[in-house]
Amino acid sequence: MQREVLVFSGADATEKQPETFRFCPLGVQFYSREALPEFQQLEMDLKGAEGMALPSGSRCEGVVVQSQFDARRGLYRNWILFLDLPEELRRRFHCFAKESGSLCPHCMNF
Repeated sequence: MQREVLVFSGADATEKQPETFRFCPLGVQFYSREALPEFQQLEMDLKGAEGMALPSGSRCEGVVVQSQFDARRGLYRNWILFLDLPEELRRRFHCFAKESGSLCPHCMNF
């Protein structure tokens, strides 16, 4: 069962993510009102629901690998690749993604 996911991007309003939201040890795919510049490096603060495997206040870095307008939703779909995740955090991200139903198709096979 996928849980409700909210994305905050800078000062923008919160975007509730659709069922196609993906989060895994490789990265995250989410929707936003603004396009993110490809190859931009960014920092993310991640917060999971209480009792989930994601450590509270997890911070990681990623790079934008694609940002594409989805006319059906009127939002930009952004793909972020995580950079240099410590192995322990990678394992926790995998557990969190599995629990929340947001594991990407690639990681589902491993």
